[in-house]
Amino acid sequence: MPRPLFMPLPALILLTLATCGHSPPAPPPGMARLIVRCCELVVGTGAEPDCRPNKTLDHAAVWIDGDERGTCANWRRDGAILATGRHVIQVKVPLDGPLDEGDCCVDAGSYVMLRAGEILTQPVGLKRLKSAD
Repeated sequence: MPRPLFMPLPALILLTLATCGHSPPAPPPGMARLIVRCCELVVGTGAEPDCRPNKTLDHAAVWIDGDERGTCANWRRDGAILATGRHVIQVKVPLDGPLDEGDCCVDAGSYVMLRAGEILTQPVGLKRLKSAD
């Protein structure tokens, strides 16, 4: 008669943790992987910005080199394979009307330089709309 499979609790926890971790696959030779992390700039300085997750940005459009390439939610986990070199990232928030003071967020952008074999996570921080005062 077969014995029931028994796994001690610590081993089960380690197995669960090992399967939860995720790192994006390496890019093919001569290419790079870009992961865009859309976030809301809260406070901080230009050298050390405080960029926090905001679910409002999940539906914001990500544009790479002038072409719409999905949403922030699509780019968060594995990103995409891109050619090496300089790229322009733009994040545009969908509007259902005019932005009011304190609404998230004003469109933003960033430049990146990708090198062969690199996996780069680039934060793009968007700011809340401030009053004109």
